[in-house]
Parts: sequence; structure tokens; C-alpha cells
Amino acid sequence: MHNGFASRILIVVLSFAFMVLSAYAQGPIVPTNGPGLSMKTLDQVEARIPISSIPTVLNQPGSYYFTGSLSMTSAAHGIQISADQVTVDLNGYSLFGTTNATRSGIFVSGLRKNIVVKNGALAGWGWDGVDIYNSDNGRVEAIQVKDVGLTAIRLGFNGQANDCQVLGSRIGLYSFDACSARRCQVFNTRENGFELGTRAIVEDCQAFNCGTNGIYVGDESVVKNCHVVSNRVNGITLGNRCEASGNHANRNGLSGSGAHILCRGNQNLVERNQLNEISDAVIRARGSDNVIADNVVLDTLTTYDLSATNSINILIHKLPVTLSWPCSARLAGSLTGVDGIFIDSDGVTLDLGGHTLSGRGGTYGITLDDVNDVTIRNGVIRGWSGRGINGDNSQDCRVEQVKFVDNGMGLMLDNGARISQCEFYLNHQTGLYCNQGALVTECAAVENLDGIRVGMGSVVSRCVARSNNRDGILALAGSEVMECSATDNNTNGIRVAEGCIARNNSCALNRVGLSVESIGGSRIEDNNLAFNTVYGIQVYQPGNIITRNTARQNGSDYAIAVGNATGILVNVTAGGAIVTSNPWVNFSF
Repeated sequence: MHNGFASRILIVVLSFAFMVLSAYAQGPIVPTNGPGLSMKTLDQVEARIPISSIPTVLNQPGSYYFTGSLSMTSAAHGIQISADQVTVDLNGYSLFGTTNATRSGIFVSGLRKNIVVKNGALAGWGWDGVDIYNSDNGRVEAIQVKDVGLTAIRLGFNGQANDCQVLGSRIGLYSFDACSARRCQVFNTRENGFELGTRAIVEDCQAFNCGTNGIYVGDESVVKNCHVVSNRVNGITLGNRCEASGNHANRNGLSGSGAHILCRGNQNLVERNQLNEISDAVIRARGSDNVIADNVVLDTLTTYDLSATNSINILIHKLPVTLSWPCSARLAGSLTGVDGIFIDSDGVTLDLGGHTLSGRGGTYGITLDDVNDVTIRNGVIRGWSGRGINGDNSQDCRVEQVKFVDNGMGLMLDNGARISQCEFYLNHQTGLYCNQGALVTECAAVENLDGIRVGMGSVVSRCVARSNNRDGILALAGSEVMECSATDNNTNGIRVAEGCIARNNSCALNRVGLSVESIGGSRIEDNNLAFNTVYGIQVYQPGNIITRNTARQNGSDYAIAVGNATGILVNVTAGGAIVTSNPWVNFSF
């Protein structure tokens, strides 16, 4: 009884399980056939046609490949391409021309499009190595061309040459417009290494020992990060509106009449190039409105050759250097030398860049040779036995934010100098010496022989002269000294000649605080004199006016010669209220 019941239960369960499996089944459990092959052959991916003999004409679009190296013995092109959309893969092999092979290795006939030649070598052809000049959008890649009679590689419109090498030809790489060459090398050509048309790009390439120009490009082209070395005439030649940047040029101009970079035309940008040795001009600009900026020049025997209206910004890396054209120049770092910087052109701006220009037994740090409108700024000039800046025959020059330390003389400039926010320390003669019409503002002169000395008609304002061995500030006839501090100088704090104005100055702890030495015409007013060992104010000659000054505890507060006009002298050393209403009064207190 129990066994029968169990059998009926088992039948029910199995029936239910079968129904569930039937409901979810989607097909047979075991496939009827095994999986098919998924890989394709090379011909299925890209049908390729072998090339096993030359000469041959490729007159159908397609991809062709070499099965081995080939040699040409007749006067014909090795491979003639007469169709669009053709790729020739040398497959690592070589295409040789022999003595009788007077034509080109690979030649495109007719006007074609999208021709590619890649991956191999050509040598010994009488004409060109690879000539796809008649193809738009052509490309030559990883090709070496050696010892051909004319041009190694010729590109058509919008062509490309990548990772190619040329060893011996008349011209290395020649192109139509809008072409590019990248990572290519050209050696030992009889004429130009690279000769490209307008709107070209030459990048990361090398041109070595070419007979004329290493790289020659047309208008609106870019030459970038290239090496041009030992080319006979010019390293790089630009047309109009080109850019040459980040290039390294060395030993170009071996013919004696070349330049590392030549701007044939206008509005080129030449920047951040490194230029070394030889060439009779570092950069030559024949056109106008070229911008030449931040180039590193390590050959000091050559110079720039620029026509008018070009803009130049020079990065100075080595001494000596001569600036013979209107330009902006900047020190790349602190420099030391026996000879410094020589400027013999108007309109130069020299930025020391916060660096130091040091003399090593040399006479002058910066020499201005009969020039006008020169600006020098932002740095330190130290240790020159003659003068930090020597410009005694140069006018209307400016020096801004420069520190002069331990020179024979800090600076000397002719008429019309503008000196601002400069410091003069420990110079063995005068710190600052300018002739007529100088404007000196916010400067400090400390522990020099004389601090600041200016010629007739000058203005010295808001300056500090301290601990100089003779005079702190000396101003000749018709000058004005105002709002200055002269302290602890061994002779005079401030000394002025005839017709000067000295006002609102503070002079303390000098031998004489303020001295007026020539005959007449000076006005001394609103100065404060304290603790000077001999005199507060000393006036040697008649004809001056002295008003509203204050003096305290000097050897003698006032020593004023007869014949001068003075406000009344009032002694208020006892303190208390000042009761005088005289507006011109001079005080001792």
C-alpha cells in the first residue's frame, strides 16, 4: 500500500518537471554543427598585388608590394604609377638603379590622387628617387633614398613625407604647396636639403651639409624643432609670414656669406631658436615687420643683420655681446666676463631679468657708445673695475631698478638721463654720475665715494644717501633736490650750486647737513638738519634765500654768509609754545 502511493507521487513529480522543462526550452541542447572560422586572410582584408620585376606600370588602383629587392638596367622608370588610389609597399626591400637607369625609381604620370609609397630604400637613379609630384594628397613614409641624380623625394599638393632619409642628391625633398615633412633627415645634397612651397610644415627634421640652404620654405610656412647643421649658405630660409621656432642651427654659412636663419620677406616670427658658431649673420632679415624673439645666441663672433622696422628680442647667454640695432634684449641668467655688453644703436632696451652681470677684472659692464634712448632695467651690475654702466657720451637714457655694487663707478650717463629706483652700494668712486637735465627718483646711494652727483638743471627727489665717504648728494646749477634723506656722509649730506632749490630734505649726522657753495640764486627751504658735526646749513656766498628750515644739535645750526636773505632765526631749544607768526622763520630747536 505504501509502495503504490509512493509510485503515484513519483509519477506526478516527474510529469511536473517535464512540463517546466518543455516550457523554457528554446532549441536543441547540442548544436547540429561546430563553430565556423572567424579569421580572414590578408588578401581578404586588403587584396595585395605582388611586384616581382621592373620596369612595371601600375595602371589600376590597389595595394602593391615587393617580393624582393629589384634592380633596373634600362633607361626607364622603375615603377610608373598611372592610376589613383595606389599604395606601393617596398616591404623592406630596395629598388636599385644602375648606370643605365637614367630615369626615376618611382614616378607618377598624369594627374593622380592618393598615392602612397612606403617602407624601403631606393638608390642610384639618374633622375629622382620617389617622384609623386603629380599626385595630390600623396604620402611617402619610411623611405631611404641614396645617391640619385636630381631630387630624392618630390611631393605634390598636400603631400606628406614622414620618417624618410636622404643620403646624397641634388635636392633632398622638394614639394608643391601645403606639404609637410616630419622626422625626416637629409644629408649631403648639392643644393637645398628641403625645398618646400607655400604653407609647408617642416617639423623634427634634420638638414646636414647641404650645398645651399638646409631648409627653404615658401610663404606662410612653419619650421619647428629642426636641426640644421653645416649647410653651406643658410640654415633656414623663410618667405613671408612664416614661423621658425625651437630650431637648433650650428656651423651654417660655411661659404662665408650665410645666416643661420634668413627672412627673405616680411612678417615672419623667429623665436626660441638656438644659434651657434660660424655664419656671418646669426639672423638676417631683409624684409620688414619681422619679429625676432628669445633666440639663444652662443656664437659671439657673429651678429644680426636687420633692415629697418624689424622687431627683435634677444636672449643673452654669453659675454661679450654687441647690440647694434634697435632691439629688446634680456639676460637668460647671471653672466660673468672680462668684457660685458656693448650697445651702439639707439632704441635698445636691455632687461637684466633679475640676474647679475659680473665683471671678472673687466672695465665696463655695459658700454653705451654715442647712442640715445636706451633703457636698462631690473638686475644687478657688480664688480666692474671701471664703470657698471659707461655712457658719458649717450643721452636721454633710462636706468630702472638696477643695483650697482662694488664697481669703480656705478654709472655715468650724459644729458637727459632718467634714473629711478636704483641702488648704489660700495662703489669706489661716485655711485651715480649724470650730466645736465637728469631726473633721479627713489634711488639709494650707500658707502660710495660720492653718492649721487648730477649736472645742471637736474632733479633729485625722494632719494637716500647714506655713509658715503664724501658728499651724499651733489647737484650743480639750476637743479632741484627735494624730499631726500642724507645721513652719516663724511663731508656734506647735500651740496648744491647756484640757482638751485633744496626743499623738504632731511640731513643728519653728516659733517655739514646742507651746503650752498656758489654765488646766488638758490632757495633753501623747509629742510630739517640734525646732529651734523659742523653745520646744519652752510651758505658760502651771498644772493640766496633761506627760509622755514629747522635745525637741532648741529655743531652750529646756521652758518650763512652776509648778503643772503633769511627768515628770522628763532631758537626754541627751551621748548614751549612757538609764538612767532613770521612765515619765513628758521628754527633752532
